[in-house]
Amino acid sequence: VCLPGDLIGEVTVLSGEQASATVTVSEASRLWCAPAKSLRLYLDAHHEVRHAVEQSFAQALRHKLQEMNRQMAQAGGLR
Repeated sequence: VCLPGDLIGEVTVLSGEQASATVTVSEASRLWCAPAKSLRLYLDAHHEVRHAVEQSFAQALRHKLQEMNRQMAQAGGLR
């Protein structure tokens, strides 16, 4: 479940690989979308923006990993 302000697709932007997930919204939402290649080119040319975006990506990835770890712990861990 994503919360307001969550980033989606940050791994695709960082890796350049094909998206590995599908997102379905369950309520009215506002989205901002930028093609990964275009965003990477923009970030290459604007280092101050790159830093801010990379910080946001790192925070989003940390949050997702913490949530996955919490869910695994609740489920009894790896089996």
